Amino acid sequence: MIRLGAAADLVLLDRRQLATGPVRLERDLPIGPAALVFDQEGCVATIVSGRIVVDDGESTDAAAGTVYHFASD
Repeated sequence: MIRLGAAADLVLLDRRQLATGPVRLERDLPIGPAALVFDQEGCVATIVSGRIVVDDGESTDAAAGTVYHFASD
């Protein structure tokens, strides 16, 4: 249920435009292994805690949510 005051992360999709690009290996993280990534199409917006963080596929300057760091032994 989406309601005023509730915490939510929302992704708005255009089902007619959903697609992915080719898969590629990225080594852009400061630590850790490389990751397989791909570009996407059809994501209209991503909203985190009421802030638009991705708008028409582009990141905005909005900072929302929490980053968790896990210690490794």
